Amino acid sequence: MDDSNRPPSGIFEASIPRQFRDTGFRGVLSHRVAMIALLRLRFTDEQLAGIDLKALRREPTRMSGPHLRQAEHDVIWSAPVTAPDGDGPRRVYFLIEVQSTVEATMPLRMLIYAALLGLQLDSDYKRPLPPMVPIVLYTEDPRWDACEDPAEMFGVWFPESLPRMRHYVLDLSRVEAEAGSGNVMALLAA
Repeated sequence: MDDSNRPPSGIFEASIPRQFRDTGFRGVLSHRVAMIALLRLRFTDEQLAGIDLKALRREPTRMSGPHLRQAEHDVIWSAPVTAPDGDGPRRVYFLIEVQSTVEATMPLRMLIYAALLGLQLDSDYKRPLPPMVPIVLYTEDPRWDACEDPAEMFGVWFPESLPRMRHYVLDLSRVEAEAGSGNVMALLAA
């Protein structure tokens, strides 16, 4: 086969601008089936136990808090989850950020998004706040190499005061390499 007729390797054709690829992923992830596929790609059955994935619900993505700036997350889903303490059903929130570039400040951004969502939910929920699972869906090469915990961005003084909220990264270049498939979008949409 002539190489000029061969489809490009990688997740997406290089000629498609990144903002359109990111928009495409956000569009795909607006569908419950794709979100379930993403969660199953990143988490084990044990980690997802107790979460009713069939009852996933899209949530508003615009967040703000009193005296704080507004932020908009790419995609937010929630699902009922059985609380481990037996304190009745709660919801777990999945905060998805689609990234086509490695961003060193992502741990702080995800912490801010979770804090804003927490402030918004605090008026609707009694404490404790529901669990929030921040996920970065990384769509490009090179592989994601930024830290995933905001505490790693600060000095070592006063370690007990460091912010903690590790985000999960689903690096599609690794998924593609492991699956041997060049079409991750189809995998999510299947």
